[in-house]
Amino acid sequence: MVQTINSVPLPPNDAVMTAYEMGFLYFYGALERTDLASDITAADQVTLFVPRDQAFVGVGSALQNLDSTQLETTIAFHALVDGVDHSVNLSDSDTLNTLAQTDYTNGLDITVDEDDSALYVNNGRVFTPNILLKNDVANLIDETLNPENDDDAYGFDYSLD
Repeated sequence: MVQTINSVPLPPNDAVMTAYEMGFLYFYGALERTDLASDITAADQVTLFVPRDQAFVGVGSALQNLDSTQLETTIAFHALVDGVDHSVNLSDSDTLNTLAQTDYTNGLDITVDEDDSALYVNNGRVFTPNILLKNDVANLIDETLNPENDDDAYGFDYSLD
């Protein structure tokens, strides 16, 4: 089958520019503020779980109180660097290693949950999966993921609630 189109298709943009162009300005701003933009753009294969702006608004005051290390850990908790994981490759109870790290651990984990034919990563429901990016894929989620852990071994204890 041949389809006729009225413009030249362009290859996907990188994750940072796509977040900006799609209007996910809080995530874009957080990437820029933490210097993660260059790390994510330079990575060969990244899977992102991008919170919608409303998710950032819901935890805005808590995010404003985080120091730069805590904010970077929170945003890095939304990125996987072990390859591109499309939503069809994610299964219930999968444990995924994120880019987030502390002085005591390298790569904090998030967990996949399938419930009533919806896909979740930790507490965030994936509402738009598989946005193709240059060497990446983004999944839009409805919550900001929280790397909070009361265990002092992880080196931080803060809440986004």
